[in-house]
Amino acid sequence: MNGLALCAGVGGLELGIQLAVPGYRCVGYCERDTFAAATLVARMESEALDQAPIWDDLATFPSGRYRGKVDLITAGFPCQPFSVAGQRKGTTDERWIWGDIARVVRQVRPCFVFLENVPGLLANSGGYGAVLGDLAGIGFNAEWDVFSAEGVGAPHLRRRLFVLAWRVSDTSLDTLRVITERGSGSSLSPLAGNTEPSDVGGKSMGDTVGPFPPGPDESAKWAEVLKRTPQVEPSLCRVADGGSHRVDRLRCLGNGVVPIVAALAFRALAARSGFIIN
Repeated sequence: MNGLALCAGVGGLELGIQLAVPGYRCVGYCERDTFAAATLVARMESEALDQAPIWDDLATFPSGRYRGKVDLITAGFPCQPFSVAGQRKGTTDERWIWGDIARVVRQVRPCFVFLENVPGLLANSGGYGAVLGDLAGIGFNAEWDVFSAEGVGAPHLRRRLFVLAWRVSDTSLDTLRVITERGSGSSLSPLAGNTEPSDVGGKSMGDTVGPFPPGPDESAKWAEVLKRTPQVEPSLCRVADGGSHRVDRLRCLGNGVVPIVAALAFRALAARSGFIIN
């Protein structure tokens, strides 16, 4: 399965798809934020992400280069127009760029589209209506739901809306069903086999911090972690070392998605849509 990442951020969605679908490969990124793009490059160099070109302008993105070469388009498009932390201007906000994403989807013609945004998008009939309406007009059906980081054991809530759309009457979908069925239950460790947030709970401390650190009010667990593995303290950003010189990183984290949540959302929505049999 080849993917194209629009509004890629620091690659959280792509890392999630890698967990959910063995053999997934991203063949192109589009991200205009320079710090986020530099992070994508660093993750390519460390081989956490696939090597691929990074484009910096969605409005002029060369969609024709990817037509017939991409099975999946992902997009964590800007949430500020619908976030409770903002002014919620909706589709009148200059950061409402769904039209450009729809254009790329229409021109590239992937089998799947996987979108991420804040739950506030659901409350804006103009915004969400445009997303579903445009997808339907291009020939897609869709499933959607809200998933949280807390649901996979994280010490923070971070609720996010995920939409999985698939092109109706596409013969290549049968091939993709085989790909995802073979991978189900084998690559989402420690969440293998789970398709709903309610199926996952608890924090895994193990011999180190685990996938998530304790919460801010869990001082006893923090003491246990630091006693057992004191070397982790200098690397815990925003805890021991403060955050004054990490403004760019904090912004990207705020805009980003937890990869395990993205993986779980993709698997759950794919299962509901009949593309994964657990």
